[in-house]
Amino acid sequence: MNRARFVALLAAATLVASACGGGEGDNGGGDGEVVQIDFLQPLPKSIAFYPLFVGERLGYFEEEGVRVNLLPSGDIPATVAVPSGNADIGSTTPAEILVGAAQGEDFVLIYEYYQKNVFSIVVPEDSDVQDVAGLEGRNVGITSEVGGDAALARAALTEAGLDPESDVTLTVVGEGGPTVANALQNGDIDAFSGAINDLVALQVEGIAFRNITPSSLDVLPASSMIAQTGQVEEQADAFQGFLRAWAKATYAGLYNRDAVFEMAREEVPEEAQDEEFGRVFLDQAIELQTPVEGEDSFGALRPDAWTAVMEQLVEGGELEETFDPNTFLDDRFIAGANDWDRGEVEQEIDDWLAENG
Repeated sequence: MNRARFVALLAAATLVASACGGGEGDNGGGDGEVVQIDFLQPLPKSIAFYPLFVGERLGYFEEEGVRVNLLPSGDIPATVAVPSGNADIGSTTPAEILVGAAQGEDFVLIYEYYQKNVFSIVVPEDSDVQDVAGLEGRNVGITSEVGGDAALARAALTEAGLDPESDVTLTVVGEGGPTVANALQNGDIDAFSGAINDLVALQVEGIAFRNITPSSLDVLPASSMIAQTGQVEEQADAFQGFLRAWAKATYAGLYNRDAVFEMAREEVPEEAQDEEFGRVFLDQAIELQTPVEGEDSFGALRPDAWTAVMEQLVEGGELEETFDPNTFLDDRFIAGANDWDRGEVEQEIDDWLAENG
């Protein structure tokens, strides 16, 4: 696959949305009835969201009486589609969630998908820059002026006591790939702030780098699932089943990434046909989904982390003030999402590989 095209796909916010809303008769529940969950994520099927196709392949959603109807979000943010009833569950970024919550949009956050920051600041491996403070007077590449990577760079610089507007130069260089790789190699930029897909693209271009993202920012949530407030009551069983299947499929990747990659070859061949690229991308996706230190639950909600994100957004002028994160966090599904036997999942993966590997 053309790497530049793939990186653009992963970063895109302009995908055309698929049909919204469930089919008639699909939103019942109980008594063995299959319930359709209209799920909105920023991408089509992707290694970045591998629990979706792993859960389908291993029959986890089916076991829960759930059928997932994937709705790539395109120009419709989850914080609009979910409150309007055009999606049952939507995955989106902390900034969108917090701005929507501050404006009183009708949704609650029910599951933290990525518990680690999807954006990072990196420098070439042989750079003399050891931390963010060392970027004073340097040139930092960002993908765009308004992206999450730019917000991370500004927050990290501010935390290090630097003024993002005067102490460093922030230069838009686009998504990771050959152009950014050349800029780092030639010294045109001293550091780069990008998302998981950007960094994978750099690795595939042969760039060795060091991550200098402050640890205080590295464990902030990067992608979470939201649902309409009333729907968490009306479709509680279906939502619980969806999240339990998702958590089990997430663990499948942690247990055996080779099995997930074999599934990816058929489910998302455009991402897996370049094996080096696909495996590096999968490694990054699995790392982001591994619960942070001190948490042993998939999807666990962390109020302190959300307060920290709010403080970043206030600093950047995107929020007027912080507020109680418990006004939009709803952890009713977390215990149930983790109520399954890991040994059974491991055996199912082993059996699948024996038949398909």
